[in-house]
Amino acid sequence: MKNNKIILADTAHKRFGKQKHSFSYSLVYVLVNPDTLRDQTNPRLFSVNKKNVFWINDSDFLLPGKESLSQKLINVRKQWNVPPPHRTFLLTLPNLIIKGFNPVSFYLDLDSNSQIISAIAQVTNTHGEGHLYWISDTCESTYLENVQDKTFYVSPFLKNKGTYTFKIGRDIENIEIYIEY
Repeated sequence: MKNNKIILADTAHKRFGKQKHSFSYSLVYVLVNPDTLRDQTNPRLFSVNKKNVFWINDSDFLLPGKESLSQKLINVRKQWNVPPPHRTFLLTLPNLIIKGFNPVSFYLDLDSNSQIISAIAQVTNTHGEGHLYWISDTCESTYLENVQDKTFYVSPFLKNKGTYTFKIGRDIENIEIYIEY
């Protein structure tokens, strides 16, 4: 995969326990390479740092500041002492005509065979707080799977303590992401 894309994805939520509840819906995401965001390869209805039908701002991602998304990824990896991958794609909910809320974005790291080998999940809440989760494993399974401690308040329906299990399929052409709390 080389070009930035607008994609329609199915999203599902399911609660377990005493109050069982589930629902699913379709959402529009963008899948973009931070290194080519300024190129002319973007879909016509998508833009970066200026309003359009679908748009994102560098300032909404990773670290505070006006640096490019690509430079912010380099800085985060340096802080974590993580080597750069062959290529990275950001999977995120774009703003749709007006600025919207984006609960989680994924930076999907690819090897030279275009398989997902690691990821960064950027989780945010409606209070403007956020946390970055590094997701990697060493097994050669179909899914990248990792357990992380929950670090901050996300939902009034969930406790502040616990863990997230991130499970990410390795095929960038058919992205599958599961988060279990």
